[in-house]
Amino acid sequence: MAFINLSDRWLQSATALERAEYTDAACPNLRVRIGKRSKIFSVMIGAGAVRRRVALGKYPQLSLAEARRKAAATTDDPASTPVARKEARYGTVAELFDFVVAAMEAEGKTNEANRIYLRDGPLAAAKHFGEATLARNVRPADVTSWLREIHKSGIKLQHPRAYLSAAFGRAMQADNDPTANIGKIVFGIDVNPVRNVGGRATTEPRNRKLSIDELKNFWRDFPSVTSPHTAAAARMIIAMGGTRVSEIVCSRKEWWTNGGTPHLELPKTKNATAHILPLTRAAAEQLVVARAITDPNSDYLYPHRLNASEPLSLNSLAQAVRRYCKDQNVEPFQPRDLRRTMKSHLLDAEEDLREEWVDIWHNHGRHADVARKHYDRAEYTRAKQKVADAIDKIVGTVTS
Repeated sequence: MAFINLSDRWLQSATALERAEYTDAACPNLRVRIGKRSKIFSVMIGAGAVRRRVALGKYPQLSLAEARRKAAATTDDPASTPVARKEARYGTVAELFDFVVAAMEAEGKTNEANRIYLRDGPLAAAKHFGEATLARNVRPADVTSWLREIHKSGIKLQHPRAYLSAAFGRAMQADNDPTANIGKIVFGIDVNPVRNVGGRATTEPRNRKLSIDELKNFWRDFPSVTSPHTAAAARMIIAMGGTRVSEIVCSRKEWWTNGGTPHLELPKTKNATAHILPLTRAAAEQLVVARAITDPNSDYLYPHRLNASEPLSLNSLAQAVRRYCKDQNVEPFQPRDLRRTMKSHLLDAEEDLREEWVDIWHNHGRHADVARKHYDRAEYTRAKQKVADAIDKIVGTVTS
């Protein structure tokens, strides 16, 4: 019996003088029997003497996509043998990407680009592989085909490939974690299919630092090329001295307060710790602006323009910055470069700032210092306020 990547084009043209049967390489439990007058989808369940065939329907009355979905559901038949039930626990591509996105959100690592490339975007990997395809059956050839489509659309491959590789890596880690609470679904991936696809990265690490004059021009002119929400988020990144882009853009309203001692309270950051920062004077002003233009029904300070239940897209901010660079004939930079820029200017400032204070503000260095990582529970209030004052001086120069 032949394995073949079934497609609607192939099924429409396939004919047979004698009955022939093929197995779908993308969903190995799905079979199609092609005779002189009909093409019938089926699955095999059970094992040994109790193994049996279950018909799903005729093509084209039953579409290929629906047949794959039925095949995945049929293997979860509680009447099946233990072997069939074991197969039923293997997760699909859609379940894998849903698991990854949910896990990242639980860790406070919300990344809109990850969701777009893996799950919901027009070129999402889930749509290319087939949502009902078992994740363990995705092969390097499938990954190459998807990346080729990404490349044809004009998108650089570095980030989509990295997101996909990390997704399969997370699934493998979850399956092989002896302390994990294993649920109904496992993924059963033996080898990350992205590992050897695409070769080595050819892009250089980003190392763009904007001058004070460039910051001044960006602060003044960026609102002219984008929406008020996007411009306000970019200005807040600068006003908060280069706080991580995702922590500002995807921040919830409840994290910000200007009552009592104005501060930003991040419940969980990239290094899995909470982080509290006093608001600079510039940030307090930008908070007033953001609250004036935000959607009152959204939980986010900078909500998505089309869906208030989601935060502003990180990809939207990146696109707006690229548009600004092109329109203003500025050397290209990315939103994350604003973080590097502010930290660099703080370290170069004539203020009596210690480098470790700037690291504390940017939530850096906890993994390098055993004392700070394990024993020190101080909030470094004085150090943070010193940095906040220095940020205000830099922003004052930028906005003057």
